[in-house]
Amino acid sequence: MKKLWIFDLDGTVLDSLSTIGNHANEVLKEWGYEEIPLPEYRRFVGNGAKNLANLVCQTRGIEEARRSEFHRIYCQRYDEEPVGATIPFPGIPEFLQAVKDRGGVLAILSNKPDKAANLVMEAIYGKGFFDLVLGQRDDYPHKPNPAGLYYLMERFGFTKEETIYFGDMDVDIETGRNAGVDTIAVTWGFRSREELKRWNPKRMVDQVEELYALLDE
Repeated sequence: MKKLWIFDLDGTVLDSLSTIGNHANEVLKEWGYEEIPLPEYRRFVGNGAKNLANLVCQTRGIEEARRSEFHRIYCQRYDEEPVGATIPFPGIPEFLQAVKDRGGVLAILSNKPDKAANLVMEAIYGKGFFDLVLGQRDDYPHKPNPAGLYYLMERFGFTKEETIYFGDMDVDIETGRNAGVDTIAVTWGFRSREELKRWNPKRMVDQVEELYALLDE
């Protein structure tokens, strides 16, 4: 069994699409723009809040000079109410507890801003359930740069052979590959199975129940 279990956040351990979309749509509505249907936010997520804000603004034709302000307000709203409609994917909390019961170290590596990532994970999973939650910060580059994975491995003293990473997007597969870490693509998140397959992950998982086999490898 692997020793360090690292998970992406949005679309992997948490179903947060509605919360993300609702906060962005609130800003659009206040600015006098038409809201974007929530399913369309699937193509905006994964590369951080700034990228999401830029894509939302592009979609609604908001001039470039105002996009940093949109990003600021969106992040402020998210920090004020990080949970919203966010829930764990069915079966994920039980699987994570099984990893902990077997002695595995749990960590999160996300492109969500670090403050929001920690707030939402603590609210839903409880303080200290994960050994470390690492969101996007200014002191290292975000995914697909492998710096975050390197940091977590060094922080807990494990090698890449002792580490496994889970994600639901192409950026996650690329991050794991860049770090030389076995990466599992889950198909219940923000990218389709067909999209993920093109990135050639080590393994693809369609059901949470399939993850339990990894405890014996």
